[in-house]
Amino acid sequence: MIIILIICIALQVIRGIPELVAVLNYYLHSGKTKSDNKAMRNTPFFYIFIPVLGEQRTLRKTVNKILSINYPKNKYQIVIITTQKEFLRKEKVTTIEIAQRIKEDINNKYNKTLVNVFHYPHTDGYMVHQVNYALRKLYSPKRDKAYMALYNADSCIPKDTFIEAASIIKDEGAQVLQQLALYVNNFKEFNSHSFFKKYLLRAGGLYQSTYTVGRELPLITNYTRSLARRGKAKLAYCIGHGMIINFLTLRSIGWLPEETYNEDLPLGYQLSAKRIPIYVLKLFERAETPNRFRSIINQKKIWFWSYLEYPRLFGITRKKMGIKSSALLVLVFRGLVRGLSWYTLSIIYLIPIIITLWRKEWLLLAVTITLMVLLQLIPNFLVGLTLNDSTKKYYNAIITSLFSIIILFTDSVGPWLASVQYLIKSVSNVYPEKNKTER
Repeated sequence: MIIILIICIALQVIRGIPELVAVLNYYLHSGKTKSDNKAMRNTPFFYIFIPVLGEQRTLRKTVNKILSINYPKNKYQIVIITTQKEFLRKEKVTTIEIAQRIKEDINNKYNKTLVNVFHYPHTDGYMVHQVNYALRKLYSPKRDKAYMALYNADSCIPKDTFIEAASIIKDEGAQVLQQLALYVNNFKEFNSHSFFKKYLLRAGGLYQSTYTVGRELPLITNYTRSLARRGKAKLAYCIGHGMIINFLTLRSIGWLPEETYNEDLPLGYQLSAKRIPIYVLKLFERAETPNRFRSIINQKKIWFWSYLEYPRLFGITRKKMGIKSSALLVLVFRGLVRGLSWYTLSIIYLIPIIITLWRKEWLLLAVTITLMVLLQLIPNFLVGLTLNDSTKKYYNAIITSLFSIIILFTDSVGPWLASVQYLIKSVSNVYPEKNKTER
């Protein structure tokens, strides 16, 4: 028992200390670091992709926000991608109709093509199939220097996002950029819920935002630094929304990966295989967090599929790109280790509490609780303070952080459920339906 306890505590420290340091650095610099808003010549052209399905409530608001960005209107185009799957929902007014109205309204208002709409004509496939359909329709050699910027229909993009992206492209010659997200954009919608439900849902968003700052940001930064210093590729990490990537680069890797359940981590794997750096934007997108607790679990179940498919990616990428097996196997190993870390995260925090309570080891219980406060509560609290979403800033940050312990203890449930689904898929050879989770 003691050996198990020591192992769990050691894993908490190994994982938690670097994340705590990253969060502290973010907290100390939040509000002080601003994106360069300098005028530039030869600004790149951005196609801002928004794939949609059942987004009647959010789409027009998102498009209007994008139109207010600080970037020349002759240097970007909003590309809405609808899908035939919309008709399976049997709703009176479809997102397809709304998208066409938005296109007509905006283009007539500005007397130029600021909004374009592509319709994916099939009822199968996922978001990635919609995106690749539009990419293939849009692509021509004259657009090799243009960039796709991929966002969700609920994305709230900071006004200087593309000024910052253009600056990085100019200074670094960046082919791939990633804007990370804080999942807090719908916190105010939870105010009408009961106290418990309100703070539980907020905790889901805060917990994921802390993961963004403490885990995702260092992973991408360290990957690109490793390439620059040693020429050796660690495993890249990227997420679908906030992904900005050059058209020619996309074409060179065969567009976004369609062979897997998700496209984001597989894309990172392929970028690693080709040793293409990823540059992180300083400005964070604000996205929505699920509005039901079971959707939080379901969201993580969907996300974890990418870790289960790293072994498949080895064969897919070797065949697709002709890269040496040894390099690809190292990347697979790194991906599996990351998946194992998530798989066991809830367990390494729960087991020490159960053991110390059962054995009545009060000193060890105090150590366990102290570590949880230091490595989990404090990072969530610090990120909560940076959000400034209410006049009750400290109160909300404290209560939401306390509720984040529930999210921590259930964080590995999604991965375990994904593993069951993966076993079923291995027999049936049919992927499970990928349902929306935010709304």
